[in-house]
Amino acid sequence: MNRTGIHTIGGTRFHISIQGVGSPLVLVHGEHCNLEAWDDHVEMLSRSFTVVRYDRRGYGKSEAISGPYSPYADLKAILDYFGLRRASIIGACSGGGVAIDFALAHPEYVEQLVLVAPRLNGTLPPLRLIWERLGDARRVKRDGIERAAARFLRSRYWRYAVPRDRRARARFKEMYLGNAVHYQSRPGMERPLLSRSHKRLGEIGCPVLIVMGEWDSSFNRRICRQLHAQILHSSLIRMEGCGHLPQLDLPLEFSAIALSALKASAAGR
Repeated sequence: MNRTGIHTIGGTRFHISIQGVGSPLVLVHGEHCNLEAWDDHVEMLSRSFTVVRYDRRGYGKSEAISGPYSPYADLKAILDYFGLRRASIIGACSGGGVAIDFALAHPEYVEQLVLVAPRLNGTLPPLRLIWERLGDARRVKRDGIERAAARFLRSRYWRYAVPRDRRARARFKEMYLGNAVHYQSRPGMERPLLSRSHKRLGEIGCPVLIVMGEWDSSFNRRICRQLHAQILHSSLIRMEGCGHLPQLDLPLEFSAIALSALKASAAGR
């Protein structure tokens, strides 16, 4: 199976790509990214899985956010639309938060999780992070997305998130520029799972791999360690020589780690 296109699901247009054969594997991107964040991984993963990628609402070629919504409900709607009742999920950054919420809301859908520097809903981010995100949005509106992207890539604050490798850095910039819809969306419309996930991690019963980058922020590394401490069937890997986006920084190494974990978990069932 190999198809990519726009699908209207629950009244919202989503850009979705499906490749490969085997049991379903959903890849959920994070902030400043879109489904292209997984371009380097699809060939390897699709040999063993039916790989589903999508631009989350308000990213890439999917529809802008215009009202209240829940990202984990979007994920369920997409799986239901394609008749997929059980899947493994790789989620990065805020996409990891979506995966966690989804696993708590719909555990019957989830085989296993790979969480890459994930957000944890219910955990307050540092005030500096909030301020920098607001500043980024203001610059896009004031100066245009091209100049805002250049400023983002030069920022000392965002060094933990921006890849250092030249090719990966160029791909990150392309995704930033491809996310104009994100800055056209209504802010503050996301409705996370209630009660918040940070109080319910002990309920997650599926196997979980947590991936932490050496150069990621101290806040994100602390979240990774918290998840590992509170999720029973979890393991934690620290990837050296990368920051917040190891799937961009070290794509071959990341694919090998993720595939090994997914196959090991499947063999253990």
